Amino acid sequence: MKRLTIIGHLGADPQLRTGPKGNYVTFSVAVYVGTKDNDKSDWLDVSCGSEMLIETVMKRCKKGSKVYIEGFPTYAIYTTRDGRTAVSEKVFANILYPLDKKDNAINVDSIPEHNTVEEVTTDKTASVNTESAVTTENVANTESSDGNVEDKINKLFGK
Repeated sequence: MKRLTIIGHLGADPQLRTGPKGNYVTFSVAVYVGTKDNDKSDWLDVSCGSEMLIETVMKRCKKGSKVYIEGFPTYAIYTTRDGRTAVSEKVFANILYPLDKKDNAINVDSIPEHNTVEEVTTDKTASVNTESAVTTENVANTESSDGNVEDKINKLFGK
């Protein structure tokens, strides 16, 4: 199983779309991959379909917003205008945290490394650490109550 973790900035406002399986949101994220001498960003197209993530993205994210994303890569093969075959990498997000400080968002330092999938076994199933796993539902429940979001996320992790 492949899993991507991304921290980057939205390149445009998110777009709410409707498909055969319901609503979903799409947006592009610029991920800095360069060095001091060679400033470079990679662009990834991201989509998410859970109701909670759609609501979070549409309410709290806009062009330039910094986000933390975990998701699964998907690939699309297409033909360019000049007739060449090309591949684009897209990400289907299942965890997303807005990181902009101005909206009291979650600081990336409060997110533990390897917080969901611990090990991929040979039968292609994953062992999940349920004590430290962060799900969109945990974050939604935390954000809906009174108090500092960051403190409540830290409580989820037992810090």
